[in-house]
Amino acid sequence: MNEFYVLLQIFLATVFLFSGAAKLTSRFSFYETLSSIGFKDASARRLSWIFPFVEIVAAALLLIEPLRLPGEALLLCMLAGFIVVSIRAIRAKEQKVDCQCFGNLVEEPLGTATLVRSLVLAACLIPLLLHSEGTGLYQMAATDTVSAVFCSLGILMIYAIAAAFRSRYRLAKGK
Repeated sequence: MNEFYVLLQIFLATVFLFSGAAKLTSRFSFYETLSSIGFKDASARRLSWIFPFVEIVAAALLLIEPLRLPGEALLLCMLAGFIVVSIRAIRAKEQKVDCQCFGNLVEEPLGTATLVRSLVLAACLIPLLLHSEGTGLYQMAATDTVSAVFCSLGILMIYAIAAAFRSRYRLAKGK
């Protein structure tokens, strides 16, 4: 078992499962974000349902060793899309769009933070993509797996808290 790849696998699966579930619970806000970035009403409505499920399915595929590669490919495509949308948002400075990457949990504008987060997640995904053999996920002790999931959730919560502080700081500065 290669612990590094297993931890990447669990971390990415946790992030995208959480992200998909958060989007489902705040679907209208995610719909508004999709509309704001240029999707037509009908497309935004459909995507606000479909996209969170695609994230959840991709995360689940990541945890099923024979299907890990399709899950990784799907996540890589999604991250590439996030990167492109983030760059477009950075260039279009006159229009502020709420990110909704983690539903209503993290309130931040689509832009630099989204770009950095997407690049970090892609950097976590690439070694896993290049690792063609099994990671040994199923050989890991259950307590270690649960610990890895909770550490991943802890990283997400630290990110959410940092984003909240940054948002409050921007409000205080009038930006």
